[in-house]
Amino acid sequence: MAKFTSLYKCPDGTDFTVEWEDPSDSAISWRWNQDHWPLPTAPLDAAIGWIGQSARDRTYADAGLLVPAAFRSFLRPQGFVYLQNAPLSRAERAVQDEAVDRLTDHWGGVLQVWEEYCLPRIRDYCWRLQEAPADTAIADLGDIATAARHLTHVSGQTVGLAMNRFVAFCQAHFGQEGQALAYDVTQGYANATTDADQALWDLARLANASPDVKRALLTNGQSAHEAISGASGSAEFAAAFQRYLDLYGWRAEGWQLDAPTWRERPDIPLSHIRRIIGEAAPQPNDAVRQGAQRRQAIIADTENRLPPAERAEFHALLAPLAHYVAIREARALWQLIANGSLRTAVLRRSRRLTDDGLIPAAESVFFLLPEEIESPGMNLGSLTDQRREDWQRWCEIQPPEFIGADSPSTARVTLPPASDQERVIRGIAASRGVVTARAKVLTSLDEANKLQSGDVLVCVMTSPPWTILFGRAAAVVTDTGSILSHPSIAAREYGIPCVVGTRVATKTIRDGMRITVDGSQGIVRLGE
Repeated sequence: MAKFTSLYKCPDGTDFTVEWEDPSDSAISWRWNQDHWPLPTAPLDAAIGWIGQSARDRTYADAGLLVPAAFRSFLRPQGFVYLQNAPLSRAERAVQDEAVDRLTDHWGGVLQVWEEYCLPRIRDYCWRLQEAPADTAIADLGDIATAARHLTHVSGQTVGLAMNRFVAFCQAHFGQEGQALAYDVTQGYANATTDADQALWDLARLANASPDVKRALLTNGQSAHEAISGASGSAEFAAAFQRYLDLYGWRAEGWQLDAPTWRERPDIPLSHIRRIIGEAAPQPNDAVRQGAQRRQAIIADTENRLPPAERAEFHALLAPLAHYVAIREARALWQLIANGSLRTAVLRRSRRLTDDGLIPAAESVFFLLPEEIESPGMNLGSLTDQRREDWQRWCEIQPPEFIGADSPSTARVTLPPASDQERVIRGIAASRGVVTARAKVLTSLDEANKLQSGDVLVCVMTSPPWTILFGRAAAVVTDTGSILSHPSIAAREYGIPCVVGTRVATKTIRDGMRITVDGSQGIVRLGE
């Protein structure tokens, strides 16, 4: 089949060419998945995505589910991940809902689907990646990682359906307010992300109890990891820190293969520990307890507003959502562990290439294709350098949000600026409340030290490792995301205002600018 090419424009006017393997795909609407892949993926990452399609199909078939519409196919022009911007048809939705109910009933509830069906299999897949021999084929590694990732989405189907039904009930009784109310009453439960944050806080408390360890951590001029190694009393802290890395260190900082793990960069969690000590930060469990109090008050108020005949259905629909955030955040944790485990296995696979002098550094392997890794030629170094240069160029460019059907293929696509009159950025109301404070724009966790207590965190998107910053932030504003995305859920847990999906916040807001974040209305007012 002949390939078909379309030309689009990036917001800055850069040409964006899409080569369609199947010309009929150009008649489908595709949306850039900036939530999980804000930067272009490297060539190996993209290739593994294609390799894993059979594992994807097998994972849903084994669970008795249809493949979700968004995962049935994808595109990676210039490395950017685009997913189909269309839900299942009404008929497929009915079939899928019935299948999800069957799976949930078989295992005895949404929590059991996660804990008894999905999680044991995911753990096994991650262990297989972590222990994979250095000569394991890239195709096999990709197959294992893909199965692990999609098992998290199997569980997501069960809690997602429960949430959809509860939202529909709340909207039917409370109108436009119903959706926000539905999400508010799922907050205040312990979950994997707040557990990880609490574990860091506990490590900070342990370090604070040892004057030598505390002094070493707060000493400038050397890495924290080196600083504590010779400190008196460091053995207990080092053992506790290693236990933390054993549990959370496999977690990558993002969903891309080039995202590092904290096992590779222990100075990152140690820098967070240093900040917790220096700022006397409140423990994350306090946020969970406060969230539980807010939830209980909202549930009581909502019940009082309902006719008595509707209250039993309200509680029946609400019951499975006691596990909603816990499952959502556990899924995110294990998605990132799977990604970190795959990354580690690929880097192990690359050692032969670096030992033989075929590539300049271990991470150069991400710019090769599987067949080039399995049967390496002699010009890999120049090839990886060229591809890395091209990738870095696209990292500086924002692609079009939509391609395919209903997307302008030749006109320049522009993002909506803040209103000149109101100086307002509009987004999605994700967590209620209003805060006026100084903004700090972070492009990565490497810049975490920029954020001071009481600042507004402004970024493209967050993943679970970012959540430790929410205890110090007064509010959160992101370029991308939805009311169910990670920053939205985390902000509601911490009880701070949040506006997501602004598309332009990191481009419009400057460091130090005073802004007002209205998480109830979904707007950000710009000051000076």
